[in-house]
Amino acid sequence: MQKAKLDILYKATQDNTKALKDRKAAVKNLQAAYPAYFGQMKTEAILAGKAASATVSWQPTS
Repeated sequence: MQKAKLDILYKATQDNTKALKDRKAAVKNLQAAYPAYFGQMKTEAILAGKAASATVSWQPTS
């Protein structure tokens, strides 16, 4: 379930049909939900697709 949420949020950051403010909101939600993976990444880096490897390597914490 958490992986699905991660995928939805990340895809929203990459959807160029969405308004930039909506994509930035998705970045903030992604960073809040997964701070260990995305908390230190800049918004611009995530919007540019540079967080794709983090979404692949993400593992849920217990």
